[in-house]
Amino acid sequence: MNIKTIGSTALLALAGALLAPSNANAALAYTDGDLFLGFRDNTNSYVVNIGQAINLINATTPVVLSIGNIKADLDALYTTNWATSSSVLWGVFGIKNSTNPGQGFTTVRTLFASNAHSGTPLGSQGSIAWERSSSASQNVAIGEFNSLRAVFTAATATANSAFAFTQPNSDINSWRSFQPGGDPGNSTATAAFNYFNGGIEANFGAGTSGAYLDFYDSRIDSTGTNPPSNFEGNLSIDSGTGAVTFTPAGVPEPTTVAALGMGLAMLITRRRRQTA
Repeated sequence: MNIKTIGSTALLALAGALLAPSNANAALAYTDGDLFLGFRDNTNSYVVNIGQAINLINATTPVVLSIGNIKADLDALYTTNWATSSSVLWGVFGIKNSTNPGQGFTTVRTLFASNAHSGTPLGSQGSIAWERSSSASQNVAIGEFNSLRAVFTAATATANSAFAFTQPNSDINSWRSFQPGGDPGNSTATAAFNYFNGGIEANFGAGTSGAYLDFYDSRIDSTGTNPPSNFEGNLSIDSGTGAVTFTPAGVPEPTTVAALGMGLAMLITRRRRQTA
């Protein structure tokens, strides 16, 4: 994949606005193709609608998502040490249940899911891609997601984010209940987010830089060969501000760009000295 250029600060801000859910100043709502970003510990779950998956897929520069002051909610739910706690996990899941050829969705039952990123810089794939599966198989996970969606749209937004709500893990169809080790009624290997074997989450035990998420687009497979899902990029979170950033595949993180620029400048200076 070709390396994509990083835009200006103004462009990033504009893109962030485009990535915000369309219901920015309204009650909690959901549109087919929206993604849920979920956090949980042993007691509470916190779910944020981060907008349409297609906006992440089409992004060409790193984008800070406009989803309100989720740090205030995370601090209140999990204490200010959430960003270094192995008991706090986060992940992304969503569906595109209908077709939209204009967006590239020519079949129904597309799944979107994260996986814990390891080792490589942002902009690179640091996990094994989830396998795509049949329409019937992916429909099971979609049914479970719809149970969570129904809870989300019936909930009240927090005071800090118009896109988020909190729930006790003990609630029926809580975010945690669909994760491996959650409620046995939901977290079976075939029926829950554990459809993605091993789960979709990363924990913050190694800090936020050790909890990056790889984001995958898993469209149905009609071949029976279970090919890998498409890697679309990474999600990261700033422990100081709570800002969540999506970095598209192939876009080097800013520190890498700065290092490359410094290296190029040094080479140019050295070349000039040699020819002086």
